[in-house]
Amino acid sequence: SDAFHEHADQPNSILRQQCLATRAMGAHAQSVGAPYLQSVLCPLLPQLVHDSELSLEVDPGRLRGDEDEVRAARQRNCRALERWSEMLVHAIISEESLAAL
Repeated sequence: SDAFHEHADQPNSILRQQCLATRAMGAHAQSVGAPYLQSVLCPLLPQLVHDSELSLEVDPGRLRGDEDEVRAARQRNCRALERWSEMLVHAIISEESLAAL
């Protein structure tokens, strides 16, 4: 299409166009991806949401306490955030989960 030729000298913008191909790719990704993400993330989310002692806040301005308490809370929360991020990413990309596709 003309839009492709207009942006051919800028390859990073070619797939950003709202052409039929990109809309079809988006629709397909959503139709396959949404159920997949629900199936692999739903078992983990209740643990994340209902853990009343879990804090993932890492912004020192939003943490309470003196400087040492804020530093300790931030480090603890960073470790928890890193653990949860790893678990969620692992759930998404694990071979067992991908086999369900």
